[in-house]
Amino acid sequence: MGQDKRGGGAVTGAGKLVNPNKPHHCPYCAYVTSNYAHLMRHVRTHTGEKPYSCPYCPFRAAQKDNLKRHIRTHTGEKPYTCEYCHYTFAEKSGLKSHLRSHQS
Repeated sequence: MGQDKRGGGAVTGAGKLVNPNKPHHCPYCAYVTSNYAHLMRHVRTHTGEKPYSCPYCPFRAAQKDNLKRHIRTHTGEKPYTCEYCHYTFAEKSGLKSHLRSHQS
């Protein structure tokens, strides 16, 4: 971890500014975080900014994970596999729901 030149906070390996002594405040609501990247992601819920674009269609997302999940609708990728019957799912929530069927 390195030191941030702006305020003495630590910079994580991912380059995210984390400084528990200098919290970052949302200009739109009462949200507060010590991680600047988390604040920027949160602010997009207010501004509607969607910086992540699908290469296959006009879809845009505010968060990178939402874009990854969307792209699977184009590629057919299903990275989540049931350990009991080997059925595959595009989303983790689908696998979690499916696993309940094996509990009865």
